[in-house]
Amino acid sequence: MNNQEIRAEMRRKKVKQWELAEQMKVSESTFCRWMRKELQCMKKQAVLKAVAEVVKEKEGGDVDG
Repeated sequence: MNNQEIRAEMRRKKVKQWELAEQMKVSESTFCRWMRKELQCMKKQAVLKAVAEVVKEKEGGDVDG
Protein backbone atom coordinates (compact mmCIF):
# COMPACT_ATOMS: atom_id res chain seq x y z
CA MET A 1 0.00 0.00 0.00
CA ASN A 2 1.30 3.45 -0.89
CA ASN A 3 1.72 6.54 1.29
CA GLN A 4 2.05 4.58 4.52
CA GLU A 5 3.28 7.60 6.50
CA ILE A 6 0.21 9.63 5.53
CA ARG A 7 -2.20 6.76 6.17
CA ALA A 8 -0.64 6.10 9.60
CA GLU A 9 -0.89 9.77 10.55
CA MET A 10 -4.51 9.88 9.40
CA ARG A 11 -5.31 6.86 11.59
CA ARG A 12 -3.43 8.28 14.60
CA LYS A 13 -5.18 11.64 14.33
CA LYS A 14 -8.56 10.18 13.28
CA VAL A 15 -8.71 12.30 10.11
CA LYS A 16 -10.85 11.14 7.18
CA GLN A 17 -9.89 11.39 3.52
CA TRP A 18 -12.84 13.67 2.80
CA GLU A 19 -11.65 16.07 5.51
CA LEU A 20 -8.22 16.28 3.93
CA ALA A 21 -9.68 16.73 0.46
CA GLU A 22 -11.81 19.58 1.75
CA GLN A 23 -8.82 21.18 3.51
CA MET A 24 -6.73 20.90 0.33
CA LYS A 25 -9.60 22.20 -1.82
CA VAL A 26 -9.82 19.13 -4.07
CA SER A 27 -12.58 16.59 -4.52
CA GLU A 28 -12.56 13.45 -2.42
CA SER A 29 -12.12 11.35 -5.56
CA THR A 30 -9.04 13.38 -6.54
CA PHE A 31 -7.54 12.88 -3.09
CA CYS A 32 -8.24 9.14 -3.26
CA ARG A 33 -6.49 8.97 -6.64
CA TRP A 34 -3.47 10.77 -5.17
CA MET A 35 -3.27 8.13 -2.45
CA ARG A 36 -3.11 5.24 -4.93
CA LYS A 37 0.51 5.95 -5.85
CA GLU A 38 3.38 7.14 -3.72
CA LEU A 39 3.34 10.93 -3.58
CA GLN A 40 6.33 13.11 -4.32
CA CYS A 41 7.94 14.71 -1.28
CA MET A 42 6.40 18.18 -1.75
CA LYS A 43 2.84 16.87 -2.10
CA LYS A 44 3.35 14.45 0.79
CA GLN A 45 4.45 17.33 3.02
CA ALA A 46 1.40 19.35 1.94
CA VAL A 47 -0.91 16.46 2.86
CA LEU A 48 0.76 16.00 6.25
CA LYS A 49 0.41 19.73 6.89
CA ALA A 50 -3.28 19.47 5.97
CA VAL A 51 -3.65 16.64 8.52
CA ALA A 52 -2.30 18.97 11.21
CA GLU A 53 -4.60 21.77 10.08
CA VAL A 54 -7.68 19.52 10.18
CA VAL A 55 -6.75 18.39 13.70
CA LYS A 56 -6.35 22.02 14.82
CA GLU A 57 -9.75 22.90 13.36
CA LYS A 58 -11.37 19.94 15.11
CA GLU A 59 -9.83 21.10 18.39
CA GLY A 60 -11.04 24.62 17.71
CA GLY A 61 -7.50 25.91 17.72
CA ASP A 62 -5.55 28.35 15.60
CA VAL A 63 -4.55 26.96 12.19
CA ASP A 64 -1.59 29.33 11.69
CA GLY A 65 1.07 27.28 13.05
